[in-house]
Amino acid sequence: FLSINGAITFVPVTRAGTNERASATQFQWGSVGSVAYPSSDCSGTPVILYSTGPRPSIAVRQGADVTVYVASDADSGPVAIQSSHQNPIFSQCTPWVSTVTAFTVGSTYLITQHYPEPLTIHY
Repeated sequence: FLSINGAITFVPVTRAGTNERASATQFQWGSVGSVAYPSSDCSGTPVILYSTGPRPSIAVRQGADVTVYVASDADSGPVAIQSSHQNPIFSQCTPWVSTVTAFTVGSTYLITQHYPEPLTIHY
């Protein structure tokens, strides 16, 4: 859990590595799930489909950068979406024209700029 721009939200971590090997001691910011966009080409600010943590957010990886999109303090509502991609694989954008209940983004935070990878967990 992190405080991002005054909002408490959950940002997942996963083990660093590849599909064949995972690190026993190093982690990276997690970015799993589908990312939906109001644009037709998966560009711009995504909408937040899922509610995780006290303030909904989604982490989106693009290369070495991970941006956390944090929901505004407004309730979810109907949002028209035009496309989506499977996070973290940004290479394939798929048309998805629908109206869904989602949260709009209130702020963004480039988390890898503040907490660079690989991450380590200590106690």
